[in-house]
Formats: sequence, structure tokens, C-alpha cells
Amino acid sequence: MSRKEKHSILNKAARAQQKRMNARVAGMAIAVVIVLVLGGVVFLDVIHNASSMKTAEHNGIYFNVESAEFVNSSGSWFFNTTVKNTGTVFISLITITVPDTGSTVGTIPSIQVGQTAGGTFAISGVTNGTLYTLEYYAVSGNLTYGTAYPVVA
Repeated sequence: MSRKEKHSILNKAARAQQKRMNARVAGMAIAVVIVLVLGGVVFLDVIHNASSMKTAEHNGIYFNVESAEFVNSSGSWFFNTTVKNTGTVFISLITITVPDTGSTVGTIPSIQVGQTAGGTFAISGVTNGTLYTLEYYAVSGNLTYGTAYPVVA
């Protein structure tokens, strides 16, 4: 084999290797672009969710569920709860629902900032030992803020 033939074969091999490397780099570049685009979409979604969560914060509607319990008295079920207004605005109404049973438990009216209010509500469709998720929705003016609270009967 002549020197020229050896160089020709080596050059072909080098060009083939270079093409494979270019293809790998291009593939990696495409993968990086896809990751950046998807990451950007997720990042923007996280920012959007964080800003929408802060809406309730800026509106000043906060409350803590101080107590929540189901009580069975003589075969009838009742729900006892107390809620404290820890926000910066007057809460005109808190509605308590049980999505699992499709019922509204009751409402707690008028809670001033820093005050605690509550009530005892008769409730049906409750099974002893079952975990229920109660939803509390506070209303202040035209604003609403809700939270879920798990309670075992």
C-alpha cells in the first residue's frame, strides 16, 4: 500500500469520525435546547403559580383552623370547629363543605381580624373511622380564599 493510499484511508476515517462527532454535538445541542425550552415553560409555570398564590396573601385573607372534629351523639353526627382570622381583613363568611359527601356543613359569619369563631353543625352521611377532607372558604368583599382540612370521623 502506497503512502498516498494510506493517507486517503486515514483521511476517510478521520472525516467519518468527524461526521459522527458533529452528529453527537448536534444531538446534544438539540437535547439542550429541548431541556431549556421545557425548563423555561416549567419555570414560567412555577412563577405564574407563585404569583397567583401570592394574590391571596396580598389580599390579606388568612385563617387558621384551630379545631375540627366529628362527634357522634346518640347516633347523630355533629361537626365542631373553630377558626381564627389571622389575616389583615375582615372575613364576612366562612363556608365549610365536605366534597366527599357533597354537602355543606355550615357557615361561620363575621370574623374580625385576630378573632376566633366557630360552631357546631349537624351533618349526615358520615361513617365512623373515615377520613374526610373539609374545605373552608373565606369571603372578604368580593375575594375568596379556601383551604382543605382533613378530619377523621
